[in-house]
Amino acid sequence: MNILFYSFTVAVFLAIILAFLIYLLKAITKTQLQQIFAVNLILLIVAFLFMFLQIQFSGKFDIDPIYFDYYSYIGIVFLPVSIYFTAIIFTNTKIRFKARYLLFCIIPLISLLLLWTNNVHHLFFKKYSIQLSECEFGPWFYVHEIYTYLLYGLSIIHLVNYFKKNSGIFSQQINLIVTGTVFPFIINLLGTLGIIQLTVYITPIALAISLICFAVALFKFQLLSALPIALTKIVNRISDGYIVLNDKNIITDYNTTFKQIFNIENLDIKQSHIFDLLSMEEFYGLDEDTIIKALKAVVDSNETLIFEKEFPNIEKYLRLEINSIKSDGVFIGALILIKDLTQHHKDLEAIKSSQNMLIEKERLASLRTNDWWNCP
Repeated sequence: MNILFYSFTVAVFLAIILAFLIYLLKAITKTQLQQIFAVNLILLIVAFLFMFLQIQFSGKFDIDPIYFDYYSYIGIVFLPVSIYFTAIIFTNTKIRFKARYLLFCIIPLISLLLLWTNNVHHLFFKKYSIQLSECEFGPWFYVHEIYTYLLYGLSIIHLVNYFKKNSGIFSQQINLIVTGTVFPFIINLLGTLGIIQLTVYITPIALAISLICFAVALFKFQLLSALPIALTKIVNRISDGYIVLNDKNIITDYNTTFKQIFNIENLDIKQSHIFDLLSMEEFYGLDEDTIIKALKAVVDSNETLIFEKEFPNIEKYLRLEINSIKSDGVFIGALILIKDLTQHHKDLEAIKSSQNMLIEKERLASLRTNDWWNCP
């Protein structure tokens, strides 16, 4: 790829990042997640800007390219820390700043200091080159790389754990975020190890892919809104379970309570057909014909269809409420709410049993009284 291509690509994505940053800064409500995401963008801008200047001026004015890296690395070394805290804030909605968080910046600061003084000790680069495969790295460079990949690994672990706990809610978001996080650094690692021949200018191309992933998560799935994250935690804590079906009766969403009710916590049921669930022994007691009739009934109605069923294999008595989901009057799916009435039925049985016992006692008492009066 020629210099003109890299120059154009970096300039385009630098403009896109600036536009995103302006969008965030103009937001009326600035959540903590928006703020850390803005920090990510600022660090990317620093990296992109000095890479662009390196492409434009290092060859024309015979300037050593490493001088531009002195500044672009300000963004590069702190970006892993920023993304790590993005993952932490994303999974917790909001965190309280603690002094120990500053410890995460020690290695990036040392990396910058050693890079800026590299000509004296060559601890960061023994030999610098535009071609990654021709670079000779000093011992501290590997410390910097290990720390970078460690933070990105921890970020992915936090996001994946969050995904597992909130299965079916934000899976597309998580996939985009993980892809956007991993891709540029896999490319960079392959180039650094010389597995594929790359120049340092491939970094902005890889970061552009990351930017696209985050942009889709931002605008399509409202990543930076605190409400969906809070809503996820709410629906997973309510006592009633629910599943959402699309118009093809495919499960598109559910909460943790639903899986707990049917004792299927270890199963991934998203994108499964509702009949696949009904064929499982945990759902014995609810047949396909009942569901088919119920779903057909709510397609053309705004009424809630309610019925109760006993599920002997899980020893539970459940109430199901089926509602249609419509957009502009068009049926797009169904919402099924499940309420566990097992304890309620046990209480009713206990009350009924107590009443029968009282009636029987009264009957026996009445017989004894009659026998006494009939004695000669």
